[in-house]
Amino acid sequence: MPPPNVSDHETPQIPGTLVSRERSQVIKSRLARLLGTNKAFPGSQPVSFAHKHLQTLKEKDYYVCEKSDGTRFLMYMTKDPSRPDKPTVYLIDRNPNYYHISNLIYPIPTDISGKAMHTETVLDGELILERFPDGKKQLKFLVFDCLACDGKLYMNRPLDKRIGVFMVNIIIPLRQFMQKFPKSGETFPFLTEGKKMERSYGIEMLFRDIIPSLHHGNDGLIFTCVDTPYITGTDHNLLKWKPKTINTLDFMLRLEFTEADEQGNVNFDAMPQFQLGVYHGRNSYSYFADMYVNEEEWEKLKSYNTPLQDRIIECSLDEENRWRFLRFRDDKSEANHISTVESVLKSIEDAVTEEDLLHEAYAIKLAYNQRHPKPPGNEKKRKAEGEPVQKEKVKFEKKENIPDA
Repeated sequence: MPPPNVSDHETPQIPGTLVSRERSQVIKSRLARLLGTNKAFPGSQPVSFAHKHLQTLKEKDYYVCEKSDGTRFLMYMTKDPSRPDKPTVYLIDRNPNYYHISNLIYPIPTDISGKAMHTETVLDGELILERFPDGKKQLKFLVFDCLACDGKLYMNRPLDKRIGVFMVNIIIPLRQFMQKFPKSGETFPFLTEGKKMERSYGIEMLFRDIIPSLHHGNDGLIFTCVDTPYITGTDHNLLKWKPKTINTLDFMLRLEFTEADEQGNVNFDAMPQFQLGVYHGRNSYSYFADMYVNEEEWEKLKSYNTPLQDRIIECSLDEENRWRFLRFRDDKSEANHISTVESVLKSIEDAVTEEDLLHEAYAIKLAYNQRHPKPPGNEKKRKAEGEPVQKEKVKFEKKENIPDA
């Protein structure tokens, strides 16, 4: 496991066993055949939110959810390569590493006993650690997309259909199993839930109600287009919004020691220069900027007694425009590509604030209503249900949520 981070971020421990290279190749080949792609990590990647995307939210249907401060994984349910009669579960990170997860049961809808389980099923989500006031901690896998279920691909279906498949085929049977066999559920390494989503105009609810009530870290919002397919790799319809103060990038860290002792030997205890490298592909890196580290942080980094050279780290800009260390990213084998760095820097310069989003929410709602007009008549019923009628002001109420998992 990686050492603790200098920041207060607590990375969830992966409750699984890293599989061998030989077995991971077998799993990778199966996954490639199922999804029809040879990408090492076939997950979608968002682009940074810019001012132009405010107009995008008015033109297209989007769902929005909070961006959890967790670890991204694809979950792959398949048959054990060494025991074809036994279904099993793997978590795949962006490196990609393959982790075998034991003691998990995902029953099929027609048999909630757990004797029959899903196979050739792929979910996209993130592992998060919830912390409660009484000190209790709970590991959860929050699912926000479904690529395949029982061998059938859903990547080309609209987002609401993909989520519906996940809810009906996985979450509902899982809930029924947990209710019928609570003792078995207590042995699970983590809970599985669906990510709570709202229509794109539900921004106020997220900022006002949902994010303040979270028991895990949050670092922004994710806007997912309803009508576009799931894209492996960069998806320009998948939008990542972060407050300017927590816009982050992943760099490769290089330490340049310049001080020497009286004998001319390099003094590795002295403060080095912390150089940040950006990725250009094909294992090529270039110097980007220096990272600011104070003496106290340097002493803490040294106390871990672990290699720092060529480590992937996450950084953010502080109020003085200095790059500062946030945490190690041992779940990644490469730093951000130069194109990603340029995109994030552009989004920082073209920062969309929380106030900007809230200001546009009403216009986003009106545009949505124009695309999806209410059927005429029954005005009294609509008023009683709190829906806007004619020119009444839209109320930001919890009316059109996707069912909470």
